[in-house]
Amino acid sequence: MDEDNELAETALSTLEAIIRKCPLEVNDYIADMVSRSFELCAYDPNYQYNDDDDDEEMKDEEDDDGEGWGDEDFSDEGMPEDDDDTSWKVRRSAVAIIDAVIRTRPDKVKGIISQYADILIDRIKERIDDVKVEILNTFQGIIKASMEVKESNMEMDLKAQTSVQRQLSMGEGLKAKQALIVKVLSKPMKSKNMKVKVAAIDTISQYALLVGFNFDANFNEVWPEL
Repeated sequence: MDEDNELAETALSTLEAIIRKCPLEVNDYIADMVSRSFELCAYDPNYQYNDDDDDEEMKDEEDDDGEGWGDEDFSDEGMPEDDDDTSWKVRRSAVAIIDAVIRTRPDKVKGIISQYADILIDRIKERIDDVKVEILNTFQGIIKASMEVKESNMEMDLKAQTSVQRQLSMGEGLKAKQALIVKVLSKPMKSKNMKVKVAAIDTISQYALLVGFNFDANFNEVWPEL
């Protein structure tokens, strides 16, 4: 299984590079790659997530003098010290494909938000800090892309039919999930792993810019962690 994970990581990394270099040329395959990547970013066959335990895990972390969530199993860089489980490499590479699409194909962002926002938000519970940072950075990229209105690129516009009106409406799907997003992001903000904490704070800050004054309703939830 370890060899399978290594092979999958290599294949996904190759696809990521192709998307970043040739974002228009792979247009016919983007939807399938995004769909499969969201499936793989939850690929964790050796661990059973229990959403009911989230608050207990955060309490354990606050009581822990080390870094990360249970640092006896992780290196200082947030990587697992147990080499037997390499599934995190698949998840990290899958998230990188999503990030590549978001940053090279802004015309795809609205569809990603409407179809997959809940999945990405849920994956912020990721147990491996290195992968969690990638997820947070990717989510931050989605928020930024939903806010940006750029001058139309003629070639991109002809192929993707992007409009300013469509760009402006991108962030509405994220605004509607404000309570959930703030709740989910407030947890990694408590992490003792500084990379996770900083990524979470940057993401919540970007989200606050998106929702504007509406963020006041949730300000008290995040203020203690800033």
